[in-house]
Amino acid sequence: MVLEDYVRIISGVSLAIYFTSILLYVVRLIKGPSIPDMVLAIDAITYSSITIFILLMLILNTPLLVTCAMVLSIFVYALNIYVAKYLESREMGE
Repeated sequence: MVLEDYVRIISGVSLAIYFTSILLYVVRLIKGPSIPDMVLAIDAITYSSITIFILLMLILNTPLLVTCAMVLSIFVYALNIYVAKYLESREMGE
């Protein structure tokens, strides 16, 4: 076996693990007892989907997915800051 075959096998197993974790995060999102728990679940879902984009890039050998992952991660980071500011002061804007 070539190194690329090992990378594809490990990436496939990792994809299954990340999809399972996303399902568990969705359960936490639905059952979350408080809003910060739900926000944390959404963050974990998005960061797991970014990892899935990177793994798919390795499997499919398409570098375009890295751009999608970078844009999504920047958007999620900005959203985290905005939500944290809202939860801290209970006001929007500024």
